[in-house]
Amino acid sequence: EAEQPTYVGILGDFLDLAMWTDRFSRSPEFYWTTQPAILEAHAFLRRVRAAVPDAEIDIFEGNHDYRMRAALEAHLLEACHLKAADELELPPSLSVPRLLALHQLGIGWIGEYPDGERYLGPLRLRHGDRSSSVPGGTARGYVDNTEEHSASGHVHRSEMVSRRVKTRTGWRTIRVWCLPTLAHIDGRLPGASIDDNWQQGLAVVDYTEDRYTLTPVEISTGQML
Repeated sequence: EAEQPTYVGILGDFLDLAMWTDRFSRSPEFYWTTQPAILEAHAFLRRVRAAVPDAEIDIFEGNHDYRMRAALEAHLLEACHLKAADELELPPSLSVPRLLALHQLGIGWIGEYPDGERYLGPLRLRHGDRSSSVPGGTARGYVDNTEEHSASGHVHRSEMVSRRVKTRTGWRTIRVWCLPTLAHIDGRLPGASIDDNWQQGLAVVDYTEDRYTLTPVEISTGQML
């Protein structure tokens, strides 16, 4: 409400969908979480939309959001693109954008994880598909393999790594940002621990067609400056 941005990008893993994968152990605390999570997520998005009624808003598909699509593709392919007869213009019935009713809120969905992306001037936004337990390691892994400025989520930690490269027109600096999470980090989340090296926060980006400034904003004990 204070900033009134023209664009809001939610960089993925908006839903956990723990019960839609068998890759990890699923303890009883995860049981029957899908429906309440969808309702809480929709309520959160309604508050975001009310705060910035004129802004463009996108949610990026993260690897956790992708769990629903992956489960359907693996075990029930016919349901993957199934739509109700009177909703043919909407996303498939069993999909995150449809279950969150994004069309009602005027919120976009950037799917095709891990390739979904959006640019703010020269800054590439995406969910991300790298993760390192070494502080700064995730951003370092990206910056060694890109010629673009980028910002991603995924690792729930704040990182920035840069490198200078020489081009035909001179030197330029490439910066890669990993942005922290808006999730609770005090251990209350199912499957989470207070010992997880997570950080809370967001970022404000000012940009033109060819330049940008990214300002990380830390959330500490529920407050931000």
